[in-house]
Amino acid sequence: MTEPSASPPDTPGGQSFTATSSDRGRSYQSGGNQTINEHHHYAPRRSRKATLAWVLAGAMVLALGTYVGLDQWERRTAADAAPAGDAKEPTAAASSPAATPSPAPKVTATATPASSPGAVSEQQRPPAASPSRRPSVSGPPPNPAKACTGWRPSGVENVEAKQCGWTTPDGRLHIGAEWRTKSGPGRVDVYVWLEDANRQVVYPGASLPNGMKALDREAWPTPRSEPQWVEYVVGKELQHGEQYEVCVSLREAGDTDRPNIAGTGVTGSQFGVPYP
Repeated sequence: MTEPSASPPDTPGGQSFTATSSDRGRSYQSGGNQTINEHHHYAPRRSRKATLAWVLAGAMVLALGTYVGLDQWERRTAADAAPAGDAKEPTAAASSPAATPSPAPKVTATATPASSPGAVSEQQRPPAASPSRRPSVSGPPPNPAKACTGWRPSGVENVEAKQCGWTTPDGRLHIGAEWRTKSGPGRVDVYVWLEDANRQVVYPGASLPNGMKALDREAWPTPRSEPQWVEYVVGKELQHGEQYEVCVSLREAGDTDRPNIAGTGVTGSQFGVPYP
């Protein structure tokens, strides 16, 4: 039996050969010799280079897809496992497998959902700290006086004083004093009264020969627990258009040398207040 050529012809066609009854590879209808025509058709031969190129391209696509998929899976796993407040922003995927990602700085931005499979969300920012609140100062209220002198020597060592006087819209005259030490603590006795332009006592009157008094009062450079001022409303009729003098005298706390407001030679300071 004559077999076909090992390499198929470029142009498909038929081949003829003669078979005898001794050939056992096939079954025949009769025992005589027969001539059999077999036609073999072959697909056109492809270039080996083209086939190899397609195989390599497919392998590269598969490898790249596998790399990107594993990279994204590792990033998401790391982001989910990282503790809040200590997460680091993952770096963007490298443009090529050989590129080395640079270290990312620590971030505390609010996480946003990824808009695409390649996007990487940031860790959620810890709750913003509430604005700092200043502790409330439970100090004494400030002096309500509308008009006072500047700080003047009070006659007591290390202590200064102000004389205050003002008229409210209801026509009442207020008189008062304020004091402080230059440094450190102190305690004082404070005396306040009102005189007219002739140096006659107008308020409080003969029943209080030392004037309105505030004894053993605390004194600091800045008030701490007690007010360092006094205020009194003159409870007598006054002459409109007249000038009055607010008189203030300080002593060390417990001093028995108190001012005699009706006498002469009384030490202290004055502040002129016109009565409208």
